[in-house]
Amino acid sequence: MRLAHSRMIYARRVFLSSASPSVGADEVADKKAPKRGERSVDELVTEFIQAATVRGTALENGDRKVANAQLARLDRIQRTLNVQGEEGRQAMLHLLHHNVRWVQVGAATFTLDIAPHDTLSVLRELSASKKIVGLTAKLLLDWSEKHRRQPEAKAD
Repeated sequence: MRLAHSRMIYARRVFLSSASPSVGADEVADKKAPKRGERSVDELVTEFIQAATVRGTALENGDRKVANAQLARLDRIQRTLNVQGEEGRQAMLHLLHHNVRWVQVGAATFTLDIAPHDTLSVLRELSASKKIVGLTAKLLLDWSEKHRRQPEAKAD
């Protein structure tokens, strides 16, 4: 767990130290990340893939803090994709079939309501894995089954 965290810190330092000190203020301003509301669907998808992959690595290493932070990040990205309308929802559905299993689990977390059949199919396939990704998919499947059987509580 600590080794993975140390590697992430080292990689971040290497990345930051590789930045050119001769970059002018105008060039830095041009390279600023767009504001959250201005990100394209493609940029959001890239961020989602990155966050889901980091979350999966954290879960595999038993790093609950990083895993929970990435889940919160995935939630924010997903909400932003929803604001994008049908294009954003289709992007989430497309991520169900990504080649990285952790991305599939991440997408499945948010697509149960919009495409339950496809999502449950992906989760069933993933749950066959003997690795932590399979256990995570199984837990999500169990959670979805429990919530589908229980009608929502009526407000008094």
